[in-house]
Amino acid sequence: AVEIYPQFAAAHAAMGSLFLVQKEDAQAAEAFEKALRIDENLSDACFGLGSLYSLQGRYAEAEALLLRAAMLNPEDWRVHAALGENYLRAGLNGKAEQSLRLAQKLHPEAPRLHVLLINSLVIQEKYPESLAEMDEYLRLFPDNRMAPQVREKRDALQKHLRMTTAAAH
Repeated sequence: AVEIYPQFAAAHAAMGSLFLVQKEDAQAAEAFEKALRIDENLSDACFGLGSLYSLQGRYAEAEALLLRAAMLNPEDWRVHAALGENYLRAGLNGKAEQSLRLAQKLHPEAPRLHVLLINSLVIQEKYPESLAEMDEYLRLFPDNRMAPQVREKRDALQKHLRMTTAAAH
């Protein structure tokens, strides 16, 4: 497509996504950047390049691109999930929680979103909320591959809270 019509921004973005999956980061970045030079408001290119930058630890640049993608396509749960992960990596757990809750609202059947939200809540020491989220995860996804770990962490957190409460009295 790009050979026939080199100004086809979506084709460059699709190539970037392919390179990203193949872990060819330099080629992915180049394809996404080319797409954005052609169309600076191409949501898929903003999402792809923002996701790549987040993986590379370029959190501020990732945030700017992902926020633009969210503005352009506010109902895309993947963008909000990527923002949440970017914020988690950057240590901005309140923002991570907010983005992950929105992603989860838009796509409640994604187990990974629940796990990321649980992590955000635990890091913030929001233990009652994290326990409720763990219970919800186990109710919705009892056979998911992460369920045994979530169950183990929930049990450990419940035990820790009981011991802390007992020690306080």
